Amino acid sequence: VKSTNLTKYLKTLMDLDILERRVPVTEENPERSKRGLYKIKDNYLRFWFAFIYPNMSFIESGHSGIVMDKIRKGLTTSHIGFVYEDICQERMWELNVNKVSCRIPAFGHKKQAACLPPDRVLHWISFL
Repeated sequence: VKSTNLTKYLKTLMDLDILERRVPVTEENPERSKRGLYKIKDNYLRFWFAFIYPNMSFIESGHSGIVMDKIRKGLTTSHIGFVYEDICQERMWELNVNKVSCRIPAFGHKKQAACLPPDRVLHWISFL
């Protein structure tokens, strides 16, 4: 797929609620940011594409033990951390509905919390 056509496919997947685009909360103009990352929204699909799909030949040939070893080795670093981050973010929204929102960016150059007033947070949410 040419990179010029990629935007069309990403938009389609976002419209189907399969992907989401995440932009660091500190970005001034999140809609135009080049620092956005795309993520599969559904944890089951994310697991399937991370562990099952790349190992279909092992599964189909009866070598599921190899696949299970790969899952055991990579589950914590490649999957559970992202699921836990999503759960924590949901819980923070529940606890912090009308207050100033603080969140630690999931990615970016600086490893510090970003605190924003509610109106800026709502702008950021509406973009997602």
